[in-house]
Amino acid sequence: YRFKRRLRSVMRCWWSSKKQEVEIEEADKVVCAKQSPMSVEVKRGQLCYWCTCGKSREQPFCDGSHASSKFTPIAWKSQADETKQFCCCKQSRHPPFCDGSHAQMPVDCVGKPFPPNCFRK
Repeated sequence: YRFKRRLRSVMRCWWSSKKQEVEIEEADKVVCAKQSPMSVEVKRGQLCYWCTCGKSREQPFCDGSHASSKFTPIAWKSQADETKQFCCCKQSRHPPFCDGSHAQMPVDCVGKPFPPNCFRK
């Protein structure tokens, strides 16, 4: 049952992404940087700018690669010294942190552009 439900979800997302491809320009699609979260140790009070476009070479943080798109980084300030799991697939419902949405994405998705929020749980 779980497999069928997941397959339906993936197919629905694939179909909806095919419909949206006509309407969404390439520059306005997010790129899956990695199909797993990235663990980052942050210090209390540290200000981070999380990449929302997926094109940054400094994943999971922004390096300005979004300049030719509608994307802007999300600012986040650490409240304590801790290790955080930052989303790298750019499909999380709770950015900038991973929520497991990468598990819904195709195996070969890294480096490919997708409509934003296409694979959210």
